[in-house]
Amino acid sequence: MALEQCLTAPNGRQITLNTGLFINNSFVAGSACPIATIDPAHENEICVVQAASADDVDKAVKAARAAFQQPGWRNIRPGDRGALLYRLADLINENKELLATLEAWDGGKPYSTALNEDVGEVVSTIRYYAGWADKLTGQTITKAGYESLKFAYTIKQPIGVCAQIIPWNYPLSKL
Repeated sequence: MALEQCLTAPNGRQITLNTGLFINNSFVAGSACPIATIDPAHENEICVVQAASADDVDKAVKAARAAFQQPGWRNIRPGDRGALLYRLADLINENKELLATLEAWDGGKPYSTALNEDVGEVVSTIRYYAGWADKLTGQTITKAGYESLKFAYTIKQPIGVCAQIIPWNYPLSKL
């Protein structure tokens, strides 16, 4: 099965969609049975996408953990992390019509809702967190009567990798 499909959305937009699993910076075939995605408005098949088995998830988590542990990423300055998130928000905004088309088609919602509400919410949320990237710092903690004997502090830093299952009805909002 080809991992790339050319689709024509109900609004006439031509979309080339990679339907593979994104693992270790590449689209790959899944080892579970592929899944048909259905247009809820008309009950037609939109396309068939790859599905992940437990082994596929393990591979993805291992690849993400290895990337996370690379000094080039792990040691990136907070301001630079924020800049990357701002860039992601810009890219989403630049591709909002495409993303709204996919969101509306796959979720069965009006295109105007996907475009004017869902995509905008995603951009706003990512920009919100981008703004926090260089503001999350640790703090010192004082205990009455112990200031000269103890020094306590917190450090806030990324601790690892997570995997998630994305709900079908608002996939963009779960980025």
